[in-house]
Amino acid sequence: MTLSDIRERMLEEARFASGMNVRDHTDGFLDLVAGDIETPATRSAMLGMSSCALTVRGLWRRLGLSHHILLSPYEIGAAVRDVIRIAKDLDAWREPRLGWDDHANGLLQPKPGDSAVVWSRDNGTDAHVFTIVDLEELPGMLRIESVDGGQRTADGVRCIATRRRTWARGPNGYQDRPDGGEAKAVQGWVDLDALFGIVC
Repeated sequence: MTLSDIRERMLEEARFASGMNVRDHTDGFLDLVAGDIETPATRSAMLGMSSCALTVRGLWRRLGLSHHILLSPYEIGAAVRDVIRIAKDLDAWREPRLGWDDHANGLLQPKPGDSAVVWSRDNGTDAHVFTIVDLEELPGMLRIESVDGGQRTADGVRCIATRRRTWARGPNGYQDRPDGGEAKAVQGWVDLDALFGIVC
């Protein structure tokens, strides 16, 4: 699979971010998730927040994405909503609506560099967002390597980490199951090329 330059840059940035934690890499972590527009109070608060969607927002900002949400102070609690809203505003939101048969024909499949949103509760309160950095198509499923904010080190420190997961057929599309984690429905993903206006 040949990837666009913006995807290659995203993979480089995401892999560089993997391994950061709020104790040992405080400045680098805050530079990623907060940028230079947040107040000291918000920057401090971000060290204690779940950072999955904040990480994705930060990666997009590092790649040079310009959107008023990314250029405005962060509204606490809105990170997942922000990811979806930015994607929809830029016609980059993709949902697995057409079903498994279309997937088998090569449609409705994310690519490395795309960011996915999953949750299991109807109200989305357990939502998780991550960036796909590698993908292998296997019979009946996708095997994915991702970079995820909102993780914990072995001693409980908030961090960004690389995880492995499968996407298998579920009752309404894909079911995401990270290794050692619970299954959640894939709500959709953000097509990185479309996000940056690249026609492939």
